[in-house]
Amino acid sequence: MYPTLLPSDRVEVEGVEPTDLKLGDLAVVDAGEVGCVIHRFFGWRDGDPPRLRTKGDASAKFDPPWPRARLLGRVRLVERQGRRWTCGRAWLLAGAVRSLLVWCWAGINPRLRARGNR
Repeated sequence: MYPTLLPSDRVEVEGVEPTDLKLGDLAVVDAGEVGCVIHRFFGWRDGDPPRLRTKGDASAKFDPPWPRARLLGRVRLVERQGRRWTCGRAWLLAGAVRSLLVWCWAGINPRLRARGNR
């Protein structure tokens, strides 16, 4: 979740029902052998059953959709260098916007480079 979260950050996770997740929440997912992953929640992928759509803030691609059973909770609080803050709506939405900008730039950047090589 860099740059939103740093490797030295500590997080407090709260259990949550999948239907209570909101756009921009930092979802904690059981990624199997990899361990736990914290990525931003971007809604539900249609299907039966629906699956979570997540993406890391520095990643240009969305994760493969997660089954609901893999959801462990959402980040409620972040601690960095002794300072603590709750993951309020403004903080979460600012991070979601940054994540979407990374995604958009990843799609535009190759086109710009290709145009410059003409």
